[in-house]
Amino acid sequence: MQSGLRTLVFGFILVGLVGSTSAGEPFLYAGDNYAGTLFTIDKSTGATIDTVGVTLDGSPVASIKGLAARESTGVLYAVVVKDSPVDQPPVGDFTLVTIVPDTGVATEIGPLGDRFAGLAWAPYAPTEGQPPWVETLFGVTGDGAINPEELYIIDPDTAATSFHMSLGNGADGEAIAYNSDDNLLYHLSGGYGFDLVFEKIDLWTLDVTPVALSGASFVNGNGLVYDQAAGVFRFAAIVENPQPTDQLYATELFSVSAVGVAASLGATDTYFSGMAFSELVPVELMSFTIE
Repeated sequence: MQSGLRTLVFGFILVGLVGSTSAGEPFLYAGDNYAGTLFTIDKSTGATIDTVGVTLDGSPVASIKGLAARESTGVLYAVVVKDSPVDQPPVGDFTLVTIVPDTGVATEIGPLGDRFAGLAWAPYAPTEGQPPWVETLFGVTGDGAINPEELYIIDPDTAATSFHMSLGNGADGEAIAYNSDDNLLYHLSGGYGFDLVFEKIDLWTLDVTPVALSGASFVNGNGLVYDQAAGVFRFAAIVENPQPTDQLYATELFSVSAVGVAASLGATDTYFSGMAFSELVPVELMSFTIE
């Protein structure tokens, strides 16, 4: 055998690996509002890259109502509705879980005690907004909740909730996302005959500032997430169907800037009620040298 160094190149899937070793930008994961399916989608077009069914204790979940990735680990946290056959699932079916994105296996953290519609991780310091920052999970309740349109802090280890502030603006649909460039939480709500609301929130002062929407029009929005690489939010939108069919509405992936300029990116296969960027399960080509 010839002596010396040989460089070997291997392509493989690194399950659960997070950090700078990713082969590209993070994956954009999206939770199906109507079924328990986790999608991987193209952030530029909305096209489906992959899907996996989400299961909890071996049984399929009914839907995914919120999705957020913890920045320090990339772990996906979600609000799932347990397998419920009714249109308005009981409060007890809304559960905080973590999801392994390559298998769809969910691990229950605990019941949330209300109908939560969205999740977002954000740095938060409990005392006057001063460091040290704490990686904090926020959740917003939907319009069908016992306590609708309220923002809570959620314990990621127990699913226990503590009230943070009332939101109130908007109507059907509640979505939140943290903007890492201005350190504010953004809230998207409304639609279906009600005024659409896009606003930014200072988590410490509780000041809420409206952001006027412009650009491409949409009927409703959900699954808001901030794309730091592009400097815009992305969200799932319901739009008036441009095709001459019996269906009045279609679903698309949209972007919106922090100043409210919205743009249509492309059609999606379903309506997403949660989206998150994560570097979990990247496929990459790794090279290293051995003797």
